[in-house]
Amino acid sequence: MELIIAVSIIALTLAFSGPSLERFAKQSKTKAAAREVYGRLQQARMTAIKENVSIPAVFTNTGAGIMTTTYPTSGNQVLDLSVEAHLRGAYLDLSSSPVSITFGPNGTANPNTVTLRHSDGSVNAFAVVVNNGGGIRIERRP
Repeated sequence: MELIIAVSIIALTLAFSGPSLERFAKQSKTKAAAREVYGRLQQARMTAIKENVSIPAVFTNTGAGIMTTTYPTSGNQVLDLSVEAHLRGAYLDLSSSPVSITFGPNGTANPNTVTLRHSDGSVNAFAVVVNNGGGIRIERRP
C-alpha cells in the first residue's frame, strides 16, 4: 500500500513539473544562443583593440540562422564570427536587417541591440546590448 502511495506522489510531481521543465529548457537554449552572440562580439572587440583596426559585426536574419562578419587579421588568420543559433531553436528578432555593430581600435562601438527569441515564442527573449564604450551585456526581455 505504501508503495502505491509513493509511486502516486512521484507521478503527480512529474505531471506538474513536466511543462515547467520544458519551458526552462527552451529558455536555457535561447540564453545559450545569446551567450554565443555575446562571446563573438567580445572576440570582435578584443581583436579590434589588438589589431588596432575597426571591425564590423553585421547581423542578418538569413532564415538558416545568424551570421556575422568574417574578418582577416594581420596574421592572415580569419576571425570567424559566424553564429548558428538556429541549432538551439533561437532566431534573431531584428528591428531592421541588417544590424551592424562596429568596434573601433580603442574598443568603443556604435550602440545597438541584437535580440534573440525562441522559435515558438513561449519564453522570454534575451537581448545582447552594446553601448558607446564597447561594453556588452545580456538583458532578459519579455
